[in-house]
Amino acid sequence: MSGGNPDLLNETADGWTIGGIFQPEFIPGLTVTADYINIEIADLIDVRSLEQNLEACYDADDFNPGSEVCQAFTRDASGQISGFLSGQTNADDAAYEFVDIRADYAFEVADLFNMLGGDSNRDLGELSIDTIIFHAIKRDIIVDGVTLDNTIGGFGDPKWSSTTDFTYERGGLRLFWRMFQQDDRLYSPSGNNTFVDENDNIIRDDGWRFMHNASIAYDLSTLTDAYDKPIIIQMNVDNVFDRAPGRGLRRVFGNFGQAEIFGRRFTVRARVVF
Repeated sequence: MSGGNPDLLNETADGWTIGGIFQPEFIPGLTVTADYINIEIADLIDVRSLEQNLEACYDADDFNPGSEVCQAFTRDASGQISGFLSGQTNADDAAYEFVDIRADYAFEVADLFNMLGGDSNRDLGELSIDTIIFHAIKRDIIVDGVTLDNTIGGFGDPKWSSTTDFTYERGGLRLFWRMFQQDDRLYSPSGNNTFVDENDNIIRDDGWRFMHNASIAYDLSTLTDAYDKPIIIQMNVDNVFDRAPGRGLRRVFGNFGQAEIFGRRFTVRARVVF
C-alpha cells in the first residue's frame, strides 16, 4: 500500500564543487572540462523500497521491531511478508561524490587534410568528437542510522562509464557514431554474487561493456531550391556489432540491458516540416 506523508520535512544540503576548463591555443576547437562534485543531503525525501526497509530494520546496530522501518511491513503466520507500506519519507542522510569529465573537439576536415600534407580549399565537411566520462566515488543512503548496501560497482551503477560521439556533417549529410562504455561491473557490489564456469573459474563480474550505435541522415531539401524546409530521411542501427549477453550473463538474471536482449536493430524514419 502506498500513500502520502503530511509529516515530511524539508531537505537540506551542503555541497561543493571544484572544476577547471582547458582550451589549448595549439589545438583550436578543443575544450576539456573536469568537475569534482560532493553533496551531502539531510532529511532526504525518498520512497523506500521493501528491500531498503528490511535492510535498515535487520542491519541496525540496535534492533528495534517497533521502529518505523520494521513497522513498514507485516508477516503472516508462516513468517512470509504479507504486506508493505510505501510512501515518501525522510531518510536520515545521503552523500554523493563523483567526477565528471567532458571533452569536445570540432574541426574542418579540410584543415586536418592540409595539416597531414594535403592541399585542399574545398569544403570537406566538419567532424566533431564529444566525450563524457563519469566516475562514481560515493553514493550512500542512510535509513534510520543504517547505511544501505553500496550500489557502486554493480551492473546498474558502474564505477566508470563513458559516452563518445563522432559526428560528421557536410551539406545535407550527417553521419553519427556513438560508443558507450562501462567498466567491469560486479554481479553484486559486494562481490558475493558469483558462479563457477565450466572451467571451475569463479566469475564475479561481466567484464567491460561496449555498445555501438550509428545513424546516417540526409536533408533532401538541400538538393533543391523549390523547398526550403527540412525533409530528413534517417536510418539508425542500434547495437551495431550485435552484442549479446556473454561471460555468463545469461546465467545471472538481470545483468544485461535491453540492447543485448533485442540484438542489432534497424529503424528508418522520416521528418518533413510543412
